[in-house]
Amino acid sequence: MNQRLAALGLSKSLKAVTRVGSGNGPPAGSRYIGPRLHGGGVVAPPRHSSSTPDPTNRTTTTTTTTTTTIEMTDQPAATRDEKILQLRKLIGENGAGGWDAAWQEGVTPWDRGNSQPPLKEFIESDEGKALVGKRNEGARVLVPGCGKGYDAAYFASLGYDALGADLSTTAIEKAKEFWADSPDLKSGKLTFEALDFFEFEIKDKYDLVYDYTFFCALPLELRASWGSRMRELVRPGGHLITLVYPMDGGRTGGPPYSVDVEKVSDALQEGGGDAWTKVVDVVPRTSLPDHVGRERLVVWERTPAKL
Repeated sequence: MNQRLAALGLSKSLKAVTRVGSGNGPPAGSRYIGPRLHGGGVVAPPRHSSSTPDPTNRTTTTTTTTTTTIEMTDQPAATRDEKILQLRKLIGENGAGGWDAAWQEGVTPWDRGNSQPPLKEFIESDEGKALVGKRNEGARVLVPGCGKGYDAAYFASLGYDALGADLSTTAIEKAKEFWADSPDLKSGKLTFEALDFFEFEIKDKYDLVYDYTFFCALPLELRASWGSRMRELVRPGGHLITLVYPMDGGRTGGPPYSVDVEKVSDALQEGGGDAWTKVVDVVPRTSLPDHVGRERLVVWERTPAKL
């Protein structure tokens, strides 16, 4: 295991915690956190979100106090929280291998059995249809930390050449098995690869990258690197869709680490701020019950190259 992956090992000082959101996350120097934590960190009560338009950005901002909730699994929050603690323990004991061990042992509280409703809500909106409508033949989308591949498969169904990527080889094996009968997988429009988000070779830039709680799994010191990598991955004129979650305010510890739109924006700024324009910022109306008031969907457009 190279030094970069070895750095993922937590010190043995991982302490017992009484609730998710306490305790130690990955150590300083961690280079990559793999699968996304879709359902974790249910420690803050739901709260309503709002945003103030940024006059420097071409942004659609929506404030809402009414949210339609959709239950995708009957897994109780306590069980998800317990699994997050198990996950942290696996990472502490196995370093980078902890993510693969989590998939092998079924410790996957982020796996909710489908794409998140806010993504489909946005894609099916007028703004989302306009974005998808810009897709050219052979347009490419990347979903880092894809897990079982629900989001990658959804984008493939929209006509994209979709790549689902994950550090865990077990996750990729499960994704290939789960989608084995998919026409998109058989035709090559949907592919899955085990790879390192920060290190894999970029042969062609992507028209779209979708980040759903991949960002919140990264240790804080890697956020600028995430921003730099997104700049490398997305072609000028392309888009980055971020479903920003979990927005838990000052909660410490992780993964998942508490995030917000400003933290994502700061990471993109550090990675090359002139490269992005925020074009959509909305509060989803179709959040899962434990996500209400804790997520926003934000779309960033990669600034076209200047002539």
